[in-house]
Amino acid sequence: MLLPFTVSKEDDHLLALYRQERIRKCYSAIPFFFISYLMIISYYVLDDFRVFEPSSLFTFSRIPSIIFSLVLIVLRFTNSKDGKLKNYWIPMYTVTITSIIYSLYAVAFLAYEQPDYFLSGLYVITGFQFTALIYSIMPTSVAIGIIGVGASTFTASIYYQYGAFTSSYDIPNFIAVSIISIVVLFVKYNNTFRHFKSHILLKEEKTKSDSLFQLTLEQNEKLQSQKEFINQQKDILSSHYNDMQESLQYAQRIQNAMLPLPFYDIEKVTEYFNYSAPKHIVSGDFYWFGKSENAQVIVVGDCTGHGVPGALMSMLGISILNRLVTQENVDDPIHIIEKMHLRLNTLLQQNSTHNNDGMALSVIRVPLYHDENSITFCGAKSPVLFVKKEGIEFYRGGRYYIGGNISPINKCRNISIEMEAGMMMYLYSDGFRDQFGGVLDKKYTGHQFRSFLQQIAHEPTAIQKQLLDSEFLKWKNTKTEENDQVDDVLVAGFRF
Repeated sequence: MLLPFTVSKEDDHLLALYRQERIRKCYSAIPFFFISYLMIISYYVLDDFRVFEPSSLFTFSRIPSIIFSLVLIVLRFTNSKDGKLKNYWIPMYTVTITSIIYSLYAVAFLAYEQPDYFLSGLYVITGFQFTALIYSIMPTSVAIGIIGVGASTFTASIYYQYGAFTSSYDIPNFIAVSIISIVVLFVKYNNTFRHFKSHILLKEEKTKSDSLFQLTLEQNEKLQSQKEFINQQKDILSSHYNDMQESLQYAQRIQNAMLPLPFYDIEKVTEYFNYSAPKHIVSGDFYWFGKSENAQVIVVGDCTGHGVPGALMSMLGISILNRLVTQENVDDPIHIIEKMHLRLNTLLQQNSTHNNDGMALSVIRVPLYHDENSITFCGAKSPVLFVKKEGIEFYRGGRYYIGGNISPINKCRNISIEMEAGMMMYLYSDGFRDQFGGVLDKKYTGHQFRSFLQQIAHEPTAIQKQLLDSEFLKWKNTKTEENDQVDDVLVAGFRF
């Protein structure tokens, strides 16, 4: 069953493209159709004067088609496809084709009484109809109208003029061929737009695919360019990082050189350890041993900041301690704290710059004389813990650290502690107790830290150091090994 030619609203843009395609085909077909026609018709016009008697009616039947063909050819070569005549090419093409077909009908009608010429005319008509209409771009209704009206008028005129058809004139065959032409034309135009639609959609998909492919290539090029840029930046950062690591490692060697050696001999101390875990290679926490004329001094400091700034502060603190204790013979803990505050305040020009950099400090005085059996502690916002046979003694120290705008002078006090054989003394920074970790990712806390030190105090100091390291890493990495270290860690333990 033949379906009618229908177009949906969604196909409006395709109809516009389809009309442009028809105009293009029409514009391209004009020279081939009508120049060929003029060449052929010129021969037949001359031959007709030999075959027929000169007749104004016969000659007039050729004139419209010749004139239209000439006009259309001239316009075709003097106007562009997209010029002012753009919307008139198809109507002019249709009128010219119609004039040619109807002129052929007129000539065949005039040759009806001469069977051979009439039959040849029918062949020419049917051949031209197939050639000009089947491959033309006229609307379906117009093309069918041309064939239907022309053939009907032609056969009706012959029947009216000459009576019943004779089989020798082959009129029934002509009628059948005309009907077949109409059917074929209907079928062709019924599918033309669908074919065109499929072609356009396929072309659009191809264009989209090409555009997508091109976009993908461009994106890949951009990604490759970005990747190369990132790799370059990575190499630069890697180079800077390596340089920085080398600088920090060199700074660590300098800092370690200024710290006391592990085999430093401390009076009345049988064994000791220091556990250090810097956050960034170099540390803002430091320990120091020194000797005056009457006593040895043990100091643990926790400078503001960590990494390079903290290390600079720690070296500044070590330098001040060396001068106070070993050169100026100051060994009273409270005097060490007060003098360090004044000198640090002066060196950093804190009265004018108003910066609050400083350090928390625990100072222990160990007498050199055998008849003295007590040690002295003073702390500037830094504690000390003693683990004895009877239990623990914990002293927090003063409320203010040295340096900054608030002075610890007259706010600290010396505390005397009687030495006992086998007792452990711990000086430490706040890095261990402030470290986040555990199942709940909370701080270790000071109370938990003091309890842990009490548990391990009976162990040799070398074992205590290992246990501290194991406990710190276990707490920090309970949930993930990538958990950040909060601050520098320093714990120093001494057994008397």
